[in-house]
Amino acid sequence: MSKKNLSVYLFILLASFLCSCGTESTNNVPENNAPKILEDSEISNDSKQIDVYAGPGTDYLPIGTIDKNDIKETIKIEGTWAEIEFGTKRGYVEVNKIPELCTNKVPRVTYDINQNVYPYPILYNIKVEVTLFDDANTYYLPKSSGSSEVIPAGEVVTILCIEKSNIINYAQIEINREGIKRRCYSSITDLLSLDNPLRNFDSVKSTNALITHDGTEYYSSSGETTALSNGWNKKAETTISKTEWDILSGITNIIKSNDINDEALISTEGKIQLYSFKDRQYINANTKNGKLSNIINVADFILGSTISFVEGAKDTLNLKIELDEYQGEHKIVIKAGKPIESVHAGKRTWLSSLIVERNNTPLTMIEAPKRADNLIKSIYPDLDKSKTYDMEITFSKDFDENNYGYYIVIDNNLNVYAMPIIHNGTSLSVYSKGEFICDAGWDLASSMLQLDDESAKNILELLSENGFIIQGFTNTPSIDILSIWENYVDSIGESSVYFLPADYDGDNLEEAFAITGTSDGEIGYYNAKIYFIDSEGNITCVCDKTYSGDSLYGYLHQGNDTNDYLLTTATSKFIVWEVSAYGSGSVSIILGVKDGMAYEPDISNCYMDFGLTDNGKFVGLTSYFTSEGHQYDERVFIFDENSGQFILQ
Repeated sequence: MSKKNLSVYLFILLASFLCSCGTESTNNVPENNAPKILEDSEISNDSKQIDVYAGPGTDYLPIGTIDKNDIKETIKIEGTWAEIEFGTKRGYVEVNKIPELCTNKVPRVTYDINQNVYPYPILYNIKVEVTLFDDANTYYLPKSSGSSEVIPAGEVVTILCIEKSNIINYAQIEINREGIKRRCYSSITDLLSLDNPLRNFDSVKSTNALITHDGTEYYSSSGETTALSNGWNKKAETTISKTEWDILSGITNIIKSNDINDEALISTEGKIQLYSFKDRQYINANTKNGKLSNIINVADFILGSTISFVEGAKDTLNLKIELDEYQGEHKIVIKAGKPIESVHAGKRTWLSSLIVERNNTPLTMIEAPKRADNLIKSIYPDLDKSKTYDMEITFSKDFDENNYGYYIVIDNNLNVYAMPIIHNGTSLSVYSKGEFICDAGWDLASSMLQLDDESAKNILELLSENGFIIQGFTNTPSIDILSIWENYVDSIGESSVYFLPADYDGDNLEEAFAITGTSDGEIGYYNAKIYFIDSEGNITCVCDKTYSGDSLYGYLHQGNDTNDYLLTTATSKFIVWEVSAYGSGSVSIILGVKDGMAYEPDISNCYMDFGLTDNGKFVGLTSYFTSEGHQYDERVFIFDENSGQFILQ
C-alpha cells in the first residue's frame, strides 16, 4: 500500500474506535480483566514508591519512580498495566500496585470489536503503523503543550488509541528506535498531514470528475474541507448566468460526504465510521455505511426537499466558478444558489416551533414536540431513547448579496451534488432538558445532496456550453422523445396509455418506455404493447405477448408513490407490468435499460407482484395451492449494479 493511500485509509480507520460500549454486565467477561476494587476502608494513604514505564511492560523505556499519591487519575487499563497521569506526564504502572484506582469506570483496552457488553467502558486499540509524510510534534499529554520531541518525516510510528478533544484529536503513538520503545501523544493532523492539501488530494482525484478548461485539467471539489484549502491560490474566477432556469432542483438522496477518505470508507464495506467526533459519526449515513441515521430528514425539512439555485433575476441561475492552483495541482470549486439562511436570516427558533409554523393547526401544535424528537432521533440513532430532544435553530445574518448557498460537486459517474454552505452564526443545536447534545449544522454542511437527473444534466450542459469539458459527458442536442413517440403512435393507429421517460441506466441520457392498449374498465388494459424509445429516438416494441403467448394484458405496477411507476436502484430504474386478470395469481414482467438498450432481468416472468417495499427491499411472491386455497411466499432480492440482475437473498 502506498503512503498516500495508507494515510487516507488510516484516517477513517482511526475514527471507528472512539465510541465506548455499554455499561451492563455480561457473563462473557474474563474475570482477570476486572482488577479487585478495594473498599474505602482498605485504601491506605501511606506513601508508596512505584516504578513508571513509557508503555505497558518492563520492556518499555523506564520513566522513573513516583509516589503513588502523586497519581492524578487512571486513564485506561491494558492487560495487567494501567496508564496513569501524574504531574505533566503520563506513564504506565502495574495494576496490582494501584488496584484502588482501577475501578469499573476506567476504560479497558481491547483489540477486537465484538458485541459483548462489558461492565466497564471499552477503548479499541488500532495498532497500525504509518510512515510520516511530514515532521510530527509529540507530547507527554494529549495537549499541545509540554512538547516531548519532533519525529522527523519518514519515520514509522504505530498509532494506538485516540483521545477525544473539543478542538484537536490526539492519538497515542508508540515509537520503537533500536529496540527502545516508548509511548507518547501527537495530533492526528500532524500524523496524517491533514493540513497539507497535496498529501490528501489524491482520493478526491479518484472520486471526483475531471474538468478541462482552457487547456488545464481541474478536479471537482467543494472547497468546503478546510484541510484541502490551505495553500491554494485562486488562478481565475468566472461567473456563468443562465436565464429561464428551473427554479427548484429536487434532492434525490444524500449519497456521501466530500470527506477525503470517503473512497476508503467504501473499501471497508461500511465497517469504519467516518469522523472522530462521536456527534458526527452518522454523517451522511445510508446503505453504503450500514448506519440507520437519516440526515436527509434535516435537509428535507430545512430545505423543503428542493434547492433553489436562483440568484438575482427571478429565473436566472448564477454559477460562481473558482479555478484554484497549488504547486502544479488544480481544482475547480463551483458555488450556486441563495444562502439557505436567506428566508429566516437572523431568526432563532426551535424545531418544534418551526414545525408548528409550517403547518399551523391545533393537532400540529400538540404533536410538534414529538415530531421534533422523532426527527432528531432519526439523525442520531444512538441518542437515549428515554429522553426527549428538541433543536434550537439559529439562522445566520452574516452574509451579503454576493454569498452563495451551495457548493456544486461532480463525481466520476457525472452525478451532481450540492453541499450546503452553512454561514457563521447558523447552528442546529440539539438539546435535551436544557443539556446541549450536539450541533447538527456540521452534519448538514458536510452532506452531499444529490440533485435530480434533470437538474444535474442541465448544470453539466451549462458548464459544457461555456467551455468546460467534463470527462465522460457529451453535450448532445436534446431530442424530444415525447414528440417522436406521439408522432409514431399516431402513425400506427394505437392509443397511448403511458409514456414513462427517465434516465433508466444512469448514463445521463433520457430514454422512455411507452404503452398502448385498450382499457378493460378497471386499472388494466388488454391488447397491450410495451415500446422502448432510446435516447436517439429509435422506437422498438419490446413486449406484446404474455409468457404463454397470448396477447398482452394486465396493468402497470405502481411503486411506493401512486404517481410513480418506476422502481429505482442506486443507478437504474425499471418498470413492472403485471400480467393479471384480477384473479389470485399473476406474473411480473420487469423491464429496464442496459447499455442504452431495453432488457429483461432474469427474474422477469418468474414472480408475481414484484416491487419495492416501504423499507426499501425488492420483493416478489411465489405461489402454491393447498387445501386452504392459494398460498404465497415472499422472496427478497438485492440488485447487482454490475450485472443488472436481481439476486435472490
